[in-house]
Amino acid sequence: MNIEDLFAGVGVVIDDKVFSTNEEEDRIVSIVKELENSLKFPLVKYADLPEEDVLSKLNNVSFFLLDWEIDTRETILGESGLNVELGSEYKASLEKRVIETLQNIIRSSLIPVFVFSNQDINSIEKKLIEAGMDLGKRQIFIKSKSELIEQGSMFKAIEKWVDGVSGVYVAKCWEQAFYKAKNNFFAEMANNTSHWPKSLFCAADEDSVNPGEEISQAISQNIISRMLPIEISQEQIDKDTDKPNKGEVLSIMKGQFFLENVSDASIVGDFYKEKSNKFYVNIRPTCDCIDGRDNSDGLIYLLSCCKLRDDQVSELFSNGHFKETVGCAVVGPLFENKFYRINFRKIIVEKYSQWKEKKKGRILPPIINHITERYSLYIQRQALPRIPSEIIPAAVK
Repeated sequence: MNIEDLFAGVGVVIDDKVFSTNEEEDRIVSIVKELENSLKFPLVKYADLPEEDVLSKLNNVSFFLLDWEIDTRETILGESGLNVELGSEYKASLEKRVIETLQNIIRSSLIPVFVFSNQDINSIEKKLIEAGMDLGKRQIFIKSKSELIEQGSMFKAIEKWVDGVSGVYVAKCWEQAFYKAKNNFFAEMANNTSHWPKSLFCAADEDSVNPGEEISQAISQNIISRMLPIEISQEQIDKDTDKPNKGEVLSIMKGQFFLENVSDASIVGDFYKEKSNKFYVNIRPTCDCIDGRDNSDGLIYLLSCCKLRDDQVSELFSNGHFKETVGCAVVGPLFENKFYRINFRKIIVEKYSQWKEKKKGRILPPIINHITERYSLYIQRQALPRIPSEIIPAAVK
């Protein structure tokens, strides 16, 4: 694994001396010089902490370098302000701003953040822990500037972090493949015609379906097909020696099989919950559910779903799959990270308008395909005559 390639991209440096040209004035000058000249990283530089709305536009960068001791005296008071002694309350307010910036960065990203300072590192760690940050799990590295100035030290720290967290490694591999595929796809489309969305929009509109969803699905499938296969190293995965957390795995699997916050459109796989804590899934084909078509009757076909207890899930699980009878399908994790038995013996036909507010999400392929395929087999099954026991050979002793 080449860690510099894995985190290739734009870096952000936030330091009040970042625009200085005098290496003797501050070590950040040497750090910036190495990143830009030796490692060829383009950098975005700030002499003060950027506002939250600016940070939100930096969520695709490769790393942050953040000075714990942002000194704004010169910015506020001019050069003479450097002679003004910092009071304890002012220092505390500056540290609070740095902590808030850190929280905004890590709240919705895996971007590594290097916090550097001339202060005691243990005291900084203590303040971050008091602010609710788990330094053992998050992408925060607290270093002195003298450590960062050593060639390659920053990426050695990132590599150690990635080695211990396989999820970060896989996410970065996927991200690199995604951006490459996305750029190739958009370049290809732009070179052919930049008006292609108009055709898809009109086709979806004529079909009485949401054009935004149809275009998004077409783009997603085009990009995913250009991404595959993504190379994931077994050697790198094996470096992560921690045992996977059940809750994290459940969350990932649920996201693959079940979508919450879905659109108002009626679609196969829509999942409903009644106040009586009963669950249902719509198995009617999407083309028959679309409101606005001439032959649309606004009906949905519902199968009941039974939420399974943990002991039932364990009993039905065997060799990576669930034991299913001819009259049901067992699937999950779905809504609320639970597993469900879908019962085929009775189908309920209802008006979608009466169930719309009860929708909790949508079961996604391949799970909904598994349900509808098994239901098709169930309703087409043929009964066989009972075989007389007299014609069955005796067991050989």
